[in-house]
Amino acid sequence: MNRSSQTIDLTGWRISDNHESDPIPSLSLPPGGFAVVAARADFYTNFPDFSGNIVFMADGSIGNGLSNTGDRLSLVDPTGNAIDALSYGDDNTVWCLQYITWYRYYPSQSDVVTINQNLDSEGSEG
Repeated sequence: MNRSSQTIDLTGWRISDNHESDPIPSLSLPPGGFAVVAARADFYTNFPDFSGNIVFMADGSIGNGLSNTGDRLSLVDPTGNAIDALSYGDDNTVWCLQYITWYRYYPSQSDVVTINQNLDSEGSEG
């Protein structure tokens, strides 16, 4: 989602999983806009009523193919900066990157970010 007040051109941006990175197809996001990045058009098999912005990967997969048991997704700008990331399932590598990303790209608001040092690697209080 583009939370800025300007259109963002995603030319040269990449999306990656744990193993490979792919260019995002040509896309511009208006302020407040979002898009779904899907591997293939069979996305509509599971979401037949979806009518928003969507782009499909040229090679039919995101990275080397997302794992059902766990994986990581990263959004990287043309200069190589990780803009956002998430992990799911048995991959729990990204939870602390969210704080680093927030601080790195929004340093003027770092005072509102609270890092609970009692969190374990899965984000639960321990």
